[in-house]
Amino acid sequence: MNEKQMFHVHNMIMIGATGRNTGKTEMACRLIKKFISGYTVIALKVTTVKETDGKCHGGDERCGKYSSLEANYSLSEEVSANSNKDTGKMLAAGAHKVFWLEVKKEYLTDGIETFLKRINNGPDKIIICESNSLRTVVKPGLFLINQNIRESTIKPSCQDVISYHDYMIHFDSEKFVFDIDAENINYSDKRWSVRENATAVVLAGGQSSRMGEDKSLLVADNLPMIEKIIRQLKGHFREIIISANDIEKFRFLNLRVVPDLEKDNGPLMGIYSTLLQSAHEINFVVACDIPDLNMDYVKELMRQAKCHEIVVPVWSDGKFEPLFAVYNKSILDRVKNMLASGKRKINILFESADIKYLPMPDQLRWYKNLNTREDYQNYIKQRQAG
Repeated sequence: MNEKQMFHVHNMIMIGATGRNTGKTEMACRLIKKFISGYTVIALKVTTVKETDGKCHGGDERCGKYSSLEANYSLSEEVSANSNKDTGKMLAAGAHKVFWLEVKKEYLTDGIETFLKRINNGPDKIIICESNSLRTVVKPGLFLINQNIRESTIKPSCQDVISYHDYMIHFDSEKFVFDIDAENINYSDKRWSVRENATAVVLAGGQSSRMGEDKSLLVADNLPMIEKIIRQLKGHFREIIISANDIEKFRFLNLRVVPDLEKDNGPLMGIYSTLLQSAHEINFVVACDIPDLNMDYVKELMRQAKCHEIVVPVWSDGKFEPLFAVYNKSILDRVKNMLASGKRKINILFESADIKYLPMPDQLRWYKNLNTREDYQNYIKQRQAG
């Protein structure tokens, strides 16, 4: 089943694992404790059953329950917070309800649909789920895979879904390498997000000559456009930097403003100056005149950037978007040499970089680049029309 055929459960975070001793249940419990004060938290453990011979087919005898699955699936609610089972631990962590779904692989869809009806799923709830196999039929809001850094093997159920993972969480048998206590995993506006180990750079140092006034402060959805952009980035990046020469203008945002090392050298100088100051190797750069961000697409840009120096969106006609792209700090020396020799066009950099052009689906109509007053007025009219 491909991604388009899967059904989405946006309020679910799913935790898979490459094998044993990965901290999967501990991760689930820590997330439960984090979110119980603001949401109704429902926990779910899924065990995919291949044969019905009276054994526990989750591959984990520690679950404390052996069953012979006579039907296609069985959904049971955990009632004891004192048991040593994974479901008991999640109930003890504070989950409002905890369920165990035992299911034959070919009936995963039926099993999860029954679960969602059972809990009367809605926007007031979040679901914290332990499973690999469920990812073959469900696309959750976020899919994490836990891996014990001391183990290199990957069990078959994880091999089937590892290409779908959003983030790999490393565990060293005693503690998480990934720090979820620093609020890196978040749920807001009905969306899960993880703060990337990366920096977002908002370019706001242009002259706005075609617009006739400062684009960054034009009002969109009752906010200055730059603030609208930043609100979309928050929760997804560990650092946000503004590239601008007028530091006082953007003080109201309470973010670091980095001026160009040399003024009037175009956006490449802004990219270079902020990358020098960035705390991270990977940096998502966005112009202040792109008011709406598709964070799923941005996430894919970031994923690709782990293997390439630059990742740039490209349209079907071959045009690309260098000011909505990801840049690695490894380009800094080349950019420095370019600027020193008077070369300011970003596409010259692309000729010497390890670059990935990521297709921008034409149906992504969220992308608007507001260069002129007419662009801005049309955008406002469209927003008002709904």
